[in-house]
Amino acid sequence: MSVYPWYARAAATVGRPVVLAAALAMSAPGEYALARLAGWAPAVAWLMPVTLSVYAGVAAVIAATRPRGAAGRVSAVVGSLAALGLALAAQMVAHLIETGHMASGAWLVAATSAVPPVVVAHLLHLASPPQGEPQPAKEPDGRGELETTPEPPQEADSDPAVLALLSAPEEAGNVVPVAVAETLTGVPASTIRTWLSRGLIQRRGRRGRAVLVDVRDVRAQRPETA
Repeated sequence: MSVYPWYARAAATVGRPVVLAAALAMSAPGEYALARLAGWAPAVAWLMPVTLSVYAGVAAVIAATRPRGAAGRVSAVVGSLAALGLALAAQMVAHLIETGHMASGAWLVAATSAVPPVVVAHLLHLASPPQGEPQPAKEPDGRGELETTPEPPQEADSDPAVLALLSAPEEAGNVVPVAVAETLTGVPASTIRTWLSRGLIQRRGRRGRAVLVDVRDVRAQRPETA
């Protein structure tokens, strides 16, 4: 549950877009008048508020969301500040001229005419991905093309008894786990383990967790303990 009351959350959720819309609406007349003073026809002069105020907001958002330390972040921040300065200057000049404190001139026409290409160039710069930005990892497409990591090769068993079996293949057929030896010889597994603990028969290694014995040793021991 949020620690903020519902009206604070509502103000943050609803208030921000409302204030943004109000600020853009208030900026539009001055920027429109500036475009008309620079010689643009009414059919296109209304685009000047989009070119200035909306552009400044977009540039600020792009700069803020670019990762810290990423290539191009500094130029994005500088560009967004320049966009904000451009929008502010347009507002001040438009209102100074409107109120009679300033007169229009060739310098104003030239500066205002340069706004659209400057905005286009900077937005294209912000839209280009920064060099060296890591690419997202490729996700599986659901068609079974999953990358698998090969398992490392299993190391050879270093048990001397197993090494002895590897060097004498004819012995391998008689070396089995205790449970299998019980089935082959009829000697209970508990008895075979007792013989192993007493040293009456020899352990022949392990296969996983199972202890290996030679069925010939078990058969040879059986008559002596009957």
